[in-house]
Amino acid sequence: MTRPALCPPPPSAYPHPMTMRELLVCLGALAALVAVTACGEKAAAKRPADWTGPELLMDTSTLDFGEAYSGVELKARLVLSNVGKEPLVIKDVQAECGCSRPRLSSRRLAPGTTATMDVAFLPPPIRGAVVKHIRLYTNDPYRETAVVTIKADCAGPARLVPSVIEFPKVLPVSGFRKRLHLTLPESKSIRKLEFSSSFPWARIRVIGEVSRRREADLELIVDRLPGPSHLAEVIQVLVTAEDERGRVNTFALPNGLQLVGSVEPAVYAVPSVLNLGVFDRGRDVEASFRLKGLRAAEFEGASSRVEGLDGAVVTRREDRWVVTVATEGWNGRAAGEIRLEAKSGRSVLIPILGFGVSP
Repeated sequence: MTRPALCPPPPSAYPHPMTMRELLVCLGALAALVAVTACGEKAAAKRPADWTGPELLMDTSTLDFGEAYSGVELKARLVLSNVGKEPLVIKDVQAECGCSRPRLSSRRLAPGTTATMDVAFLPPPIRGAVVKHIRLYTNDPYRETAVVTIKADCAGPARLVPSVIEFPKVLPVSGFRKRLHLTLPESKSIRKLEFSSSFPWARIRVIGEVSRRREADLELIVDRLPGPSHLAEVIQVLVTAEDERGRVNTFALPNGLQLVGSVEPAVYAVPSVLNLGVFDRGRDVEASFRLKGLRAAEFEGASSRVEGLDGAVVTRREDRWVVTVATEGWNGRAAGEIRLEAKSGRSVLIPILGFGVSP
C-alpha cells in the first residue's frame, strides 16, 4: 500500500538519523533552559511570608543629586539592612562607570544589623540629564542583584541660562537683546570671561563687576543682520576661575551659547554691502541698493549721510538708493558706511568697500 504524500516517512527513511550524542546535547540544552527559566521565576516570585533566609533592605534605591557641575564631587550615603534570619553577604559591588565610586562599610551583615554604602559621584563634563547605576550582588535569592540608580542634571563646569537662544522671525530695527545668567559651583569664583565666535553680528556684554564672584549677568546683543539668515551659530564661552584653594583653571562651557532660528531683519539692504571694486582714482563711482523687509516703507523719506568716505553723496532714484563717490585723492583701500535714518528715529547701516588705484 502506498503511503499518502502528506504523511511523514518513517524514521528509517531519514537520510541522517539523529545520533545518541546529538540527542543528549539537545536534552542537556533543554534542561539548562528549563533551569534558567525556573531560576528567573524564583527570583521574580514574591518572597514567602515564612522566609528564614537573608533579606536585603535598602533605605533608598535612587540617589538624585539634582544640579551638578563637572569636576565638583558629590557624596551620598545609603543604609543597607539585613532584615532576614540568616547572614547576608554582599558578594560584589560594580559601578557602571568610573564617575561613581561606591564604598561599603561591611560586606557581611548578621541578621538584624546594618551597613552603609558611601557613594562619591564625579559628574562628567557634559550638559544634560545623566543616569548611572551601581549593582550589588548578594546571597539573597530573592534579591540577588540590587540596583542603585544615580541621577543628576549636569551643567558642565558652569551653568549658563539660557544656553540656547531662539531668535524671533523678524529682527526689530532696534536690534535684539537677551539677558543671560552664568553660575559657577560654590567652590569657584570668576577671574575672567572671554567670548569668541565666527558670527560677527553678535556680541556678549558683561553687566557689572564679576571678578571674584561665582555669578555673572550677561547680555547678548545683535544690532543688525545683513539679511535673512538661518542661524545655527555657537558663541564659545571661556571662563577663567579660581577655586577655594587659590588654584586657577580655564575651561570652556560645553556647547557654548547656541543661536538658532530663521530670522529676517525688519529692514535690510540688497546688496547688504556696497562693493565698489577696484577703480581708477579721479573718476566718480556709483553703486545702488534697495531696502527690503517689513519696515522698508518706513524709510521712504529717510535722511542719509555717508560716514568714513569724503566726497560721497546718497540720492534716491525711483525704487533704489544710489551712492556716488568722487574718488579724487583716494589711494588704496576705502571703507565707510551709509546711514539712513527714518523720521521715527530708527536707522539702518550699509557698509561700503572699495580699492582705488592710480590710472
